[in-house]
Amino acid sequence: MLNFKLLGAAAFSAALLAGTAIVHATPVDLTITFDDDPYVSAPLFLDEDSPGVLPESKCNGSNSEKPCLKVNTQGAATLSINSPLTFTIKEFWFLLIGRGDDMLVTTYVGDMVKGTLSLIQGSGPGEYGFNDDGHIADVSGNDFFKNITKISFIMACPPDDDKKKKKDGPACAGTGLIDDIKLTYDDGKTPPPATVPLPAGGALLLAGLAGLGLLRRRKAA
Repeated sequence: MLNFKLLGAAAFSAALLAGTAIVHATPVDLTITFDDDPYVSAPLFLDEDSPGVLPESKCNGSNSEKPCLKVNTQGAATLSINSPLTFTIKEFWFLLIGRGDDMLVTTYVGDMVKGTLSLIQGSGPGEYGFNDDGHIADVSGNDFFKNITKISFIMACPPDDDKKKKKDGPACAGTGLIDDIKLTYDDGKTPPPATVPLPAGGALLLAGLAGLGLLRRRKAA
């Protein structure tokens, strides 16, 4: 009697669960282009503490018809998302302007640094030219660009390179451009339940109903 009850209940439960989707958020692919307003398409937020957003005539990325972001050594420009949402950077376009400056790209989870990528100006392996047509940084295989809440861009002088010979520390004159940030972010929305194929769903439902019917007959007997 006990085994028969368990069999009927399990079949009916399986039929019900077959039509229930796992609740998760839908990833959304975007290419960020910076508007004249410092706010980027929700839910992303741009806080720029550098020269700022440039008009289309100053941009050189593949989306050069759109504004882009200019950064210097005076303050970082950050792109963030409100917790608990996260985003993942796939790639971005950048251009180093002026001899001697490097670009530091730092990612965060909350207030904790996840990692820093140094885009070093130079002619050696892994280094980048300046005042050229720019470069694509493919970071899709880099773990510290995944599931982040903030990314910052800032220019920095190379170590021991004080071009202006100021006593209060390095002061480079170069800047950098960022454009075409491709990312995936969690939009926080639940997708519609997955459609169960009729043959599989129907078979499970019939099995569950048959089990309940047999259980009633057994009780009546």
